[in-house]
Amino acid sequence: MRTTAFRVILIASTILAIEGLSWVSLVILDRWKDIRYPGDFRLSKWQSQRISEAALGHAWNRRFDADLGWTMTEGFNKRGQTTNAAGMCSAREYALEKPEGVLRIAAFGESNTEAADVTTEESWPTIIEARARDCEVLNFAVGGYGPDQCWLRYQRDGKRFKPDIVLICYMTENINRVVSVFRPFYTGGQDLPFTKPYFRRAGDSLRLMPNPIRQARDLPRLNDPAFLQALGRDDFWFHYRYGAPWIPPWARANGCVRLGLTLAHHYRMQVFDKWQPLMPKGRYNKDSYAYRVLWRVLTGFYREVESDGALPLIFIQPASSDVTRWRRNGTAPHEPLLEDLRAAGLRFVDHLRELDDLGAAYTIEELFHGHPTPPGNALEAESVMRALLRLEWVDSVRVRDRPSSRSPHISASSRPGDDFKCPRNGCGQTAGEPRERIWRGALGNSHDPSPVGSRGLGDTDG
Repeated sequence: MRTTAFRVILIASTILAIEGLSWVSLVILDRWKDIRYPGDFRLSKWQSQRISEAALGHAWNRRFDADLGWTMTEGFNKRGQTTNAAGMCSAREYALEKPEGVLRIAAFGESNTEAADVTTEESWPTIIEARARDCEVLNFAVGGYGPDQCWLRYQRDGKRFKPDIVLICYMTENINRVVSVFRPFYTGGQDLPFTKPYFRRAGDSLRLMPNPIRQARDLPRLNDPAFLQALGRDDFWFHYRYGAPWIPPWARANGCVRLGLTLAHHYRMQVFDKWQPLMPKGRYNKDSYAYRVLWRVLTGFYREVESDGALPLIFIQPASSDVTRWRRNGTAPHEPLLEDLRAAGLRFVDHLRELDDLGAAYTIEELFHGHPTPPGNALEAESVMRALLRLEWVDSVRVRDRPSSRSPHISASSRPGDDFKCPRNGCGQTAGEPRERIWRGALGNSHDPSPVGSRGLGDTDG
């Protein structure tokens, strides 16, 4: 009996000692090393309030959507940002049947295509529509979307409008969104508190996982820590920031477990870039799960547009940090994606490299204020219009001139055959060489979808 009691006391004392040392270590790490326990995920008060309001049917510029997670609120109009009755970012309505003789373009993307932080009239899709005669640009972009949601919105909302051209708009940061299930796990306590559908890899194909919350009245479940833990199992950002989701909250109160999570989180922060863990060396990792999902989403979207009889074009948009880095050392984080796009013969526009020509006179602050500024949107419109002219998908006679003191403009003279000055970083051709040769070799056209050259004007980045 005495031996058993002694062993029990010894084991209990050892556990208490380890627990005590763990808590002391946590205090030391916090005070002297500035290494803190990352914390268990919690919704902010603002997010909890939004969840309660959305469950009752309230909406803002975006609203709950059972299939897509969220979408633009129909008929929204505030501070110059307008959506129409179909939830497109536009002040005008579009008939389901395309009018005779009209070129119909549909754009799918996130806030850079929605044109957040500028008015709808200043957004680049609206600029293109105003510049091209007999042309409609249906803007299906939704702030916060990942490429997966863009593809799903095309399937549900976009293809029934039978567009002639589909712009698959992709911003370089968007690789982070294809491995996200609940947006606040990725963006924190001040963002939209909605879940989203996502794709899982299934061998060489994708398996669609529906939106975890299918009815607005179920949104308050997001206040349940156990439900959030379940959401985290398939969310990269939950694993990355908050540790293993299978560890229940009661276990996380244990000092030893908490110390292990703290050290693991600190290690991740040291090994990976703090804000871009999916690009640990500043470039996409082709072997990563996120990249493989991204590639299948982009190519699946592209091929579906083709099978529907429309012309797909991937428009890659840079973040301000990409432009800064490109101007400083000529490197781009998504160069591996460009290599694969070229190899697959998929048409795309590199707005980052286009800015060598179009945006050389602008500072980063003039082009971006969080999202692209009005001049930044004007240059995006210019970039897309140039590509459509190169590909001969838009006849130059359709395009109206819009002179500007600094911003370049599309005109009938901006067509294949004109001479141009080679961009600052070089394009693999001789300055003054006919633009047709460079454009056809970079972007291809409707008859010759050639891959992009290694440093050409048509290279995609952003």
